[in-house]
Amino acid sequence: GIQAPTLCSVAIMILPYVLAMCVVVPTRSTISPLQSALQRLMDEKVLEYQKRRVTGFQLSWKSRDEEFTIASGTTGKRDLTANDTFLFGSGAKPFTAAMVLKRWEEGKLDLGATVAHYLDRPFKAKLGKSFLELFGSNATTMLVEHLLTMQSGIPDFDVPSFDDEMLRNSSAKHFTPLDIVQYAARQPWTCIPGECVYYTSTNYIILGYVLLASEGRSIDSWASFDQREVAPLARFPDISFLNYGSVDQRLTVPGFSVDANGTSIVNISAAILGWTCGNLAGTTRGMAAWMWDLLVARTVVGDKAFQFMTNTRPITNGWGKPWLDYGAGLFVQQLDVQELRKPIHYGDWGTTLGHGGDTYGFISDQGFIPQLNATWSWVGNSDAGLSNFDITCNVIKKAATVVLGTGPAFDCHSSRSSDQQNSFVV
Repeated sequence: GIQAPTLCSVAIMILPYVLAMCVVVPTRSTISPLQSALQRLMDEKVLEYQKRRVTGFQLSWKSRDEEFTIASGTTGKRDLTANDTFLFGSGAKPFTAAMVLKRWEEGKLDLGATVAHYLDRPFKAKLGKSFLELFGSNATTMLVEHLLTMQSGIPDFDVPSFDDEMLRNSSAKHFTPLDIVQYAARQPWTCIPGECVYYTSTNYIILGYVLLASEGRSIDSWASFDQREVAPLARFPDISFLNYGSVDQRLTVPGFSVDANGTSIVNISAAILGWTCGNLAGTTRGMAAWMWDLLVARTVVGDKAFQFMTNTRPITNGWGKPWLDYGAGLFVQQLDVQELRKPIHYGDWGTTLGHGGDTYGFISDQGFIPQLNATWSWVGNSDAGLSNFDITCNVIKKAATVVLGTGPAFDCHSSRSSDQQNSFVV
C-alpha cells in the first residue's frame, strides 16, 4: 500500500523541536482500479457458479506494479479470506518438473535414460514385478523425458470409476502412489513412447519414483518426499505438499466433488491426491508468486531447464486437443474460443503459459499472461465444471481493459456454456 503520511513532513524547518512529537498516522491500503475490477468480476462468478456448488473463489495477481489477493464468497458461515487454503491438483506438476530438471542440471539424473533403468529394480523388490513386467513391452523405450513431456503414451489412472473408489475408501484403505500406478498399468495404452503427446497424470507419479531412485532412496520413503526444495518454506509458507494424513491439516476451505455421488472434501486422506502429480495445498498468493519466480524472475531453475519446460508441443490425443500445447510441467493454452481449431501461437491474446489443476473438490488455473507481464492464480471450491475458458479468459480481458485502457478482441465462454473444456485432471 501507500506509505502513511507523518506529522514530520510539515516540520522540516523546526525538526529539532518537534522530533519527539512525530508519529505515523495509519491509513488503509489503497485498492487499485485493477483489484477493484477483478473483485467485481469474481463476485459475479461466485453467483454464476453457485449452481455448480461453488461457495467461493480466491484470485491473486502479481506484476511489477502491484500484487494482491482477493477473496469472494463464503466458506461455512464465514466469508472467504485471502489467507484461506485450497487444493490445487495438477498445479503441483510444475513443481515436480522443476525438481526433476534441477537434478538434470546438477548431473544427478539423466533425462535420456529409460524409466526402467531407474525403476526396474525397486519395483521388482516391492511388487515382485519390474517396471517393464508391470507395463509390458511398450515401456521398453520409455525415457524419463517422455514422462516429463507427456509423450510416454502410458495409460492414465484418472477415470471416474477409480476416482470414486479412492474417494469412497480414502479413510478405510491405506492407498499409496503404487496403487495408482498399478491401476494405470491395467488400462489401454494410447501410443508407443515418443509417438504422441497425451496428457496422463500417471507420468508425474512415476517421476516421483524416478526422483527417489536417482537419490538412492527407498521406494517406501515416498511419504517423506515432496517438492519443497523448489518452493522454500521461508518464501512460500502458504504452500504445502500433502502426501499422507487428512487434507484438513492444511486445507481451510471444504470443496464439493461430483465423485462418489457428491462428496464434501474436508477430511479425506491426502494419499489419494496423487503425490507428485497433485499433492499441493495453499493459497493463490503462493501460486502466483511461485509462477512469477519461475517464469519472470527465473530463479527456480536454470536457463537450460527453463527452455526445456517451455518447449511445448501440441497435444495429439485425448484431453487438451486442440487447445493446449504441453512442455514439461507447463502448458500453453488458447482460451479464445474462435481460435480453438487453429495452431496455437503463444503471445496471441488468449494464450497463457502455466498449468491448471482439477482435483477432488477444487479447480484452479495459474500462470503467466505475456501481454500484461503478470502472473495470476485462481481457485474455486468445486470440481463440478468451472471453466478456464470463462474465468481465466475474463480475468485477462478485464485486466487488459484496466491496465491497457482497451479490451482485446477475443471471445470467452460463459459459465452457462455447455462446451466446458475445464478438466485439468488430478
